[in-house]
Amino acid sequence: MANDIQQDYKSLVDFIRNQSHYRNSMSLRINPDDLEPLSRALEEQIKGCNKENQEALHDAFFDFGPLKSLFEDETITEILLNGDLKVHVIKNGIKIPEYRHFLGKASQDLCYSKILESAKIQLNHDCPFRDAQFKSFRLHVIGPPLSSQQRISLRRTQHSNRRTISYDSDFYDPKKLDQLIHFFLQGDSMLVVGPTGSGKTSFISYLLSHLPKTERCLILEETPEIRIPNSLSVALNTWTNANWSSKGFDLGHLLKQVLRMKPDRIILGEMRAEEAKDFLLNLSSGHRGSVSTIHSSNAREALIRLEMLVKMGAPQWSNETIHQLISLSLNIIVVLDLSPQGRRSVKEVFRLEGLGHRGPLLDPIYKRQEDSH
Repeated sequence: MANDIQQDYKSLVDFIRNQSHYRNSMSLRINPDDLEPLSRALEEQIKGCNKENQEALHDAFFDFGPLKSLFEDETITEILLNGDLKVHVIKNGIKIPEYRHFLGKASQDLCYSKILESAKIQLNHDCPFRDAQFKSFRLHVIGPPLSSQQRISLRRTQHSNRRTISYDSDFYDPKKLDQLIHFFLQGDSMLVVGPTGSGKTSFISYLLSHLPKTERCLILEETPEIRIPNSLSVALNTWTNANWSSKGFDLGHLLKQVLRMKPDRIILGEMRAEEAKDFLLNLSSGHRGSVSTIHSSNAREALIRLEMLVKMGAPQWSNETIHQLISLSLNIIVVLDLSPQGRRSVKEVFRLEGLGHRGPLLDPIYKRQEDSH
């Protein structure tokens, strides 16, 4: 069947390139606009192909090719496209190289063009990378001159209505989870730590799902992932100017705006740069029960990284000043983990208790049983 569908595919590509409007083009690339004048004729050509191949051929030219079924499969959380015909995925937390393949370069070009068009973004030498929302995914695209060709990364965003979480009793004591919810509701500010894919965003959404309707959260992210918990809360997202005539508006800008919007809690999707300083200052000024995340493998490493990020925004501050700010602002650190088998777990929980000569002191509340021996 593989050879059969390849023959049908090549005959359809030849059919497109033999059309008069395409023969007059200097481009070797087939774009969606090329198909519009001959969509009916191409549909008829597909109907003349092997019946077992018709659906895949239709998707190759009129839909997203091999990605169509992946968009609907919620066990697939990431799709990685490196510019060739191979489709790599992360499924149930496990990386699977070459999970699917495009039928050919024309199908791949059409799919890439449709993704960018749907996301309303364009790449050029002045703006060679972009982030956007596409369907239920966070989209990142990078191309020339930073890469030899376009590379696309799609990460599924989670918007579940359920008060459930994938950290089951084998990985975390439910009573301890209830304790964390209690800490959060009573106003403890939290830093959620873990590697990519460990479920930091899902964990925050789970915490927010327990808030009463009377609490107003301001949720700040680069792309919308965290679910808004109630009608009183709102989400703000960063914006990058498409033509790069200005820097746009980053998380630092948003953190200044939220103070005028009467938040009870500030939820910052991720700290990656100097916005860490503004976030901690906002927390120390009375916005208890706020939450953010940071990429790190353990609590001590997270505090070191947080100190470096604050330093980016305030290079004149001493280490002692930064340590005091962190100690005043944060109460709880939750460390998440992702196993090689793709299972998420809560690894450790700490409470920040005072200052030592190296920074905030960590008082362990919980340690995963397998790590405590």
